[in-house]
Amino acid sequence: MSGQANSASAAWSAAVVLGFIGSPVAGFGTYCLRRLFGDIGFPVQIDVSKVPAERVVAMLSSIGSKLSQKKR
Repeated sequence: MSGQANSASAAWSAAVVLGFIGSPVAGFGTYCLRRLFGDIGFPVQIDVSKVPAERVVAMLSSIGSKLSQKKR
């Protein structure tokens, strides 16, 4: 095989391999960026609000006591 044909074959093989490997890598990078932006609150979400942990605990204990009263 000539040098040019060998180079073309190697380039095609590299493109195929990088196509199979590059797509999941790009997808994983997108996933990581979305998680990062979600954790820091970007973009700003208007349909959520922060709830203090104490309030969540109070709500859960209230629900738990109501459920235990119904079992009696």
